[in-house]
This record gives sequence, structure tokens and C-alpha cells, in this order.
Amino acid sequence: MRCVIMQPTFIPWSGYFNLISRADQFVYLNDVQFEKQSWQSRNAILLDKKRFLLTLKVSRGPISRKISEVELSSEPTWREKLSRTLRETYGRHPFKESLEPVLETLSNSCINSLCDFNIQIIESYCDLLGITTKKRKSSELNIRGQRSERILNICRSLKCDEYLSPAGARGYLEEDNLFSASQVELTFQNFNPGPYSQLGSKEFVSHLSIVDIMANIGPQAAKEYIQTGSYVKEEQLINE
Repeated sequence: MRCVIMQPTFIPWSGYFNLISRADQFVYLNDVQFEKQSWQSRNAILLDKKRFLLTLKVSRGPISRKISEVELSSEPTWREKLSRTLRETYGRHPFKESLEPVLETLSNSCINSLCDFNIQIIESYCDLLGITTKKRKSSELNIRGQRSERILNICRSLKCDEYLSPAGARGYLEEDNLFSASQVELTFQNFNPGPYSQLGSKEFVSHLSIVDIMANIGPQAAKEYIQTGSYVKEEQLINE
């Protein structure tokens, strides 16, 4: 039983969905500290051929608050501005309809929780991509511990015998060295995203939000892309 544990981030990149697709149990790590200017509230799109950070506006609160405790700003214009930016950026792309999960969530003022907002979008894209992995929030598990200890305890509570980690966490996981003495195998993601067609851009810009991939190549090709990190045009497949 393989477990993946990730913070609920805003319109994540393809590697995030690669992790979800490879998990038997996926846990949204929502009871850790909120960090300003992190992927928890922003992500990159391709605007005017350049990387541009699209950022959610959150309400003010204590520095020590958890992700699950963060509320989105009640000021309405930021939602309208983000929606307009997405429509203007991807409105002429071949699969512009794939923006709907984000646009619909932005238009729903009843979703005030940052965590719930991000999860709603992630779940919608999982549906479009045919990803059926079981998911739950870490706040539902009542797990204690910091860093690697917390991750390991979550795996144990779900009776998982493998933890698949993003490569970026290798440093602290190996430094803490808790998995080597446990019954849970520690493995690392190996996902190297290659280029795909980006409308209006001659030079490929990598590691953008899933919305860029979906708007450019559509759900079917994106499903293959998040599994392999590569994109093959349909006519190439026919010729082969």
C-alpha cells in the first residue's frame, strides 16, 4: 500500500498529479503551518510568453495558523481579476474549456477556506484526468509529530508500507533518517517533465500549473503526460 502526502496547493503542476496517480492513499497535509508566498496560495501560468505567478488573496491572521485555518479574502475583486486573467490568457487555446474547474471555484463565494478551495480544484482536475486515488485530509487523522516523524506516523495510521515522496523532500527525510528503522519503505518520485505544445510560445516554459497543460493539449493527452512526462501528438501516434 503506497502513501503520498502533500500540502493542498493552488492549481498544482503536473508532478503533483503524477504523485496522486501513483498513490493508493493520498493525504492532503492541511494541518501544518501556512506559509506566505508559497505554492499553497499561488502557482505559475504562461502570460505573454513569460512565467507569471497567479496568487490567491487570503485574509490576515496569526503567523502560526495552519493551512486548514486560513480563510480567503472576502473582498470580491481579486476573484474577478484572477478569472479575467485566466480567460484572457487561455481563452484562445485549443482546450480553453478545461479552465472551468478553476473559474467555477473562483465564482463560488461560498468556498472561503483556502484548503477547501484548493482541494475542490484538485479534485475536479483528478476527475478530468481519470485519477481515482483515495484521498483524505491529515486533520482527520489526529496525527502528532514534526517533519519525518509526522509523515511516518500518517503512513502507519493508514497501514501503508511504502511512502512515495517528492524529490524535493529528500534532504530532510534522509537527514532525519527515521524510515530506515521502520517497516515503511521510503521511495522518491522520478518525474522529468518534457516539452509540450504551448500556444504562442516558441520556447517551452516548464513546471507551470496544470491549467497550462490542460488548455494546450487537453485532458486525454494530459493524462498520458502526467504518467510519463512526455507528450506525443495524436498524428505522431497514427504515423507510428
